[in-house]
Amino acid sequence: MYSIERYLLDPKKAFFEDEQAYENRLSDVADSVVEGGNVKIVFISGASSAGKTPTTKKLFSEFAKRGVHAETISLDDFYKEPDRVPLDEHGKPDFETIYSLDLEYLNECLEGLTTGKEVLIPRFDFKKKARREEMVPLRLDEGELCIIEGLHALNPEICDKCIDKSLRFNIFLDTQTEMYQSPRFLRRMVRDYHNRATSAEQTFDMWRSVVNGEKKYVYPFKDNADAVINTFFNYEPYVLRDEAIKVLSEVGEDSPWFLKAREVIRWLEPLPSLPREAVPEDSLFREFIG
Repeated sequence: MYSIERYLLDPKKAFFEDEQAYENRLSDVADSVVEGGNVKIVFISGASSAGKTPTTKKLFSEFAKRGVHAETISLDDFYKEPDRVPLDEHGKPDFETIYSLDLEYLNECLEGLTTGKEVLIPRFDFKKKARREEMVPLRLDEGELCIIEGLHALNPEICDKCIDKSLRFNIFLDTQTEMYQSPRFLRRMVRDYHNRATSAEQTFDMWRSVVNGEKKYVYPFKDNADAVINTFFNYEPYVLRDEAIKVLSEVGEDSPWFLKAREVIRWLEPLPSLPREAVPEDSLFREFIG
């Protein structure tokens, strides 16, 4: 199943073949939504680094191929300002909980969208940690739908609150593999190292909180999904190998994460390294490698 020979023989062909299961599943889901006829809202949830944003973009394109116009909304834009976010057990703002979102206004917008009204969608400025003054007007015309993505998209507080089941379709993204216990960690560590100047130690530090939040607020609602899409590609560890080892090697012996970093390095070292250039330009995985 994970034969390395096929990758070494022709990486581009092998990578393309690995991508097909995901692409085919996405196409099938788009067919199900369109053929359903009444769907107005498509919710996309999934754990951190499962590929929610690129999947939303791809699904947008799939609907366009079928003559259906879709709008997109990120739940991130409905975050409250930090001083309004609930505190965790350590007295710090808990941005993992669903109650860090402005649920009252979000549900008002969702109800409006499903009843043909124009609503004003906020935009959250993460640098200023505040909602921007300008709002984006949005209305769904007949035959149009809206894709809403975010960690909490399948939580009943959102998807069940004011939208009849016949008007929505729920999607959950997961990274299912037997190869390594946490492919999402590798994705996020390498991406954030290059894009956000985040060290491996910092990723380790926050990852525990991320996983705990997912156990409480994301995975319990996986069963609410009408479709589950696997966003893991078998070639990933081979492409990430060199960069991941480099980033993990910067964890010093005095770090509390040194032994964990060495554990991951030991798993990666026997793997052959494969070129990132072989990854398709439109791959979801490009979000994590550039």
